[in-house]
This record gives sequence, structure tokens and C-alpha cells, in this order.
Amino acid sequence: MSSEEFFELKNLLLEQRALLNILIPDDVPLSFICDRTGKSRQAIRDYLHYNYKEKKDFYLKKGKIYVAKEAAIQILQRSKI
Repeated sequence: MSSEEFFELKNLLLEQRALLNILIPDDVPLSFICDRTGKSRQAIRDYLHYNYKEKKDFYLKKGKIYVAKEAAIQILQRSKI
């Protein structure tokens, strides 16, 4: 791989990261994940409790459950909970 190809690949990855940051906020509400996956709130909540760490990957804020961006992306990619 030449240095020119490397820099082109790096630029493409940086563009994808920028788009991802625009599309998915840092705090993703549980309802957003439910809408995208088609799963119930209870199913997503149970999945979070069994597979992710509270206060790191998801947390309660003003009575609503929010999911960290990294965990939300993983859940949305899997979408078969």
C-alpha cells in the first residue's frame, strides 16, 4: 500500500467518523434505539442491563434512559437482540 493510498483511506475514514458524529448524538435516548430496531423498550432495557455497564454505557437522566454513543452503535449494528 503506497502512502497516497493510505492517506486516501484515512481521509475516507475521517469523513465517515464525522458523518457518524452528526447522525448520532453523544447521548442516545432509549426511544431512538427502540424506533430503529423495532424492539420494545423492555427488550432493549433488559439487553442493556445484561450486556452493558450502568453509568458507563447507559444511565438515567431526568427520568429517561440514555445510552452512550458507542453502545448505541453496537446495538443498532446488531439489531437482532
